[in-house]
Amino acid sequence: MTPDLTTAALGLASQGVRVFPCNPNKSPRTANGHLDATTDPETIEAWTCWDGMMGAWVPEGQIVVDIDPRNGGDNTVNVLAKVGKQLTLTRTNVTGGGGLHRYYLLDIPEGKRLRSTLGPGIDVKVPGKGYVIVPPSPGYSCSVPMPPQPAPDWLLSELLVDDRPSTGEASDAKYMTFEEGTNYGLGAL
Repeated sequence: MTPDLTTAALGLASQGVRVFPCNPNKSPRTANGHLDATTDPETIEAWTCWDGMMGAWVPEGQIVVDIDPRNGGDNTVNVLAKVGKQLTLTRTNVTGGGGLHRYYLLDIPEGKRLRSTLGPGIDVKVPGKGYVIVPPSPGYSCSVPMPPQPAPDWLLSELLVDDRPSTGEASDAKYMTFEEGTNYGLGAL
């Protein structure tokens, strides 16, 4: 058991963040994966596998914008900035791959859902669906230690879509409003 991760897990749990142990490759070490995430101190202390990384659910009322430069996230951020869409300052963690997890406050209105991507290399993590690795996991650190801030209005308009039941039909195009898509993709539509 790694005291630093155990102590950090207990600290986050005391703040209401559901946590669980992960392997060094970020996969969950619990029987039911991220569904076993908990705030229960007894369960956290009973897990003896805190020698890898720590996973956490995205807290209710928040989203995490996951910028992965290896998959083009930095390029997408630059393109967004060129059209006046900048990610505002908020709590930010540096990831093991040199990316960023930016935490924003956001309540999803009834009848709406969020797209899971903002563009190439930028995923959007929401409460209850998946998880993020958090500091002090190896390679992870907090670079902006402030509370999460409200999501910018432009981010909401880019991510919010109508929550409609699956009909088996194709969904809306998955590119940003400032992108046109590829010739092949447009032809296929």
